[in-house]
Amino acid sequence: MIDKAVRLAGSLKFAISLMSLITLVMMVGTFTESYFGTAFAKFYIYRSSWFLVLLTLLFINILTAALLRLPYRFRLLGFYTSHLGLLLLLTGSFITLGYGVDGSIELWPLKPTRTVQVDTYTLHIIAPHGEHRSESLGPSLVDWIRHQLTQADQVRIQKYLPFAVRREMLVATEPSAARTNGFEFLLASPFFKQSGMLLAPGPENKDQIFFGPLTLVHLGKLKTLPTRTPVFEVKSKLIVSHFDEADQLHFYVYEKGALRPLPLTDQTLALPWMNMTLTILHAVPHGQFISDYAATYPNQTENYAVAVKATLGEHSVWVGSDQNSPQALVTPQGSYYLLVRRDQIALPYHLRLEQFRMETQPGSNEPASFESSVTLSDESPTEAVKIFMNHPLKKDRFTFYQASYFSTDDGNFGSVLAVNRDPGRPVKYTACLLIVFGFVLHWLWCRKSPMTKP
Repeated sequence: MIDKAVRLAGSLKFAISLMSLITLVMMVGTFTESYFGTAFAKFYIYRSSWFLVLLTLLFINILTAALLRLPYRFRLLGFYTSHLGLLLLLTGSFITLGYGVDGSIELWPLKPTRTVQVDTYTLHIIAPHGEHRSESLGPSLVDWIRHQLTQADQVRIQKYLPFAVRREMLVATEPSAARTNGFEFLLASPFFKQSGMLLAPGPENKDQIFFGPLTLVHLGKLKTLPTRTPVFEVKSKLIVSHFDEADQLHFYVYEKGALRPLPLTDQTLALPWMNMTLTILHAVPHGQFISDYAATYPNQTENYAVAVKATLGEHSVWVGSDQNSPQALVTPQGSYYLLVRRDQIALPYHLRLEQFRMETQPGSNEPASFESSVTLSDESPTEAVKIFMNHPLKKDRFTFYQASYFSTDDGNFGSVLAVNRDPGRPVKYTACLLIVFGFVLHWLWCRKSPMTKP
């Protein structure tokens, strides 16, 4: 039985089946990357546990096939050499998967930086007594098993969404359970439409919204409308709203130092500028603001968040990478503060953007090429380099590629460099040479002895 299993593991049929399946997976991965982006394809295909299992089975097949042809025979030297190259190629791939770095670094004009944002995320948990714990978030089976084995008295990950969009809802409740009030609206003009939500002043910071020169402010529930408040000092077109004690929603326009009521007809408010209208979609005088996340399929341009639902006993909270401040998980034992952030690595030197140049297509403003003039500090002497397409910077096993750019508030441009470190690259290069050399040896032996059977 064992002998049959070993021969099956090293058989040509098993090798063809595995390579056909891997080829099919790579084809699917190519289309997946084209539609949903590189990050999506990496997470669900190239860095997934099941794909790693396929590569491991192929490694076992190649190794077993070579071992079954021992003891050594000189006429199989090409066979041994090419199979050694294939094993090294897979070994280099495993090294890349385990220790490689893919990320990016943002360079602001004349500001040195050494921090690389890598393409992995970590959940940071701060306990009530100040203890800090980190949970890596990734596609590996090891991460999933570790999350499941988290002790019952610790914060654990109940749900993990590597590609998520944030949903915000205002839910009506009984007055005794209400924490806020507000309304959802649609602002429209002949030129645009924009939906939004306004809440009473509180920790959500959603009591004001700015649309160009127009400011919408919700004051919450009031017995009487104040005549003076800091929001009235906004130097723009100002619309103020509030609920009265009868739960009726009122609107005012602030003009020339005074509030003038605006009539609400069929849940629609006619604004005195640019033929704009404000339609009330959902008014909630007693409610709760709920924020959670839903899974999404990203595309090449859409922004998405990495989100987790963390629980401790019956208490839970959603935490996303798009949130700027820690989220509190309130329990009888105290408050835990949670934050999801991209992992970072520090370079042994600083990069400083001296100048960013962009050339456009003739007759248009479409970018044609980018070039970043960068200096490396913490060096003796300081090194000046230029990074542009097909001309990356290679330094201390890191490779920096010109990837994108962004505009700054002062009208200048910053640069985004893609950062890669592949410790398995030398192994893979050596493997390719061995594979080619082994094929050549095998071909020469077959020419010399065409009737010889292995």
